[in-house]
Amino acid sequence: MQMQLCKIFSVFISSGVTGQSMESIPSSPVMKRPGETLSLSCRGSGFTFTCCGMSWIRQQPGKGLEWIGIGFSSSSSDSYASSLRGRIEISRDNSNSMTYLRLSNLKPEDSAVYYCALQKPSDMQFHRNLQGAVDDQEYDVQLTVTITPVIYVKTYLKII
Repeated sequence: MQMQLCKIFSVFISSGVTGQSMESIPSSPVMKRPGETLSLSCRGSGFTFTCCGMSWIRQQPGKGLEWIGIGFSSSSSDSYASSLRGRIEISRDNSNSMTYLRLSNLKPEDSAVYYCALQKPSDMQFHRNLQGAVDDQEYDVQLTVTITPVIYVKTYLKII
């Protein structure tokens, strides 16, 4: 039986907003096999971390962007895409300006570009609209048109 491997590597991207940044941890390549767990981290700086939600979004090859979840300072407000419930967890360490994504039982269809994005309170209506669109499977165009994160990090997860 041939084992498929997941290769993960991160690229730091900043929007150019002075003094604000996100850092992906780890930034070096990581190898994963289907069935294993993916753990991604983002560290924010230059803004009040507790003010904002931290969204995770992914884009599978040849498809539109897909919102997969958001973590808030109060974990009771966290929200996840229904297709990933039971496999996804978003957590935060506000004292260190960190947000974490944990995706368990990796599958080939988890191969995607993963984005960590700062979501300011003014964007919360966008989040509510987006969450409804994800549940209705109509997120591709809406996300492509409306998502404009101030700062984001993208991470590639590829099945090889």
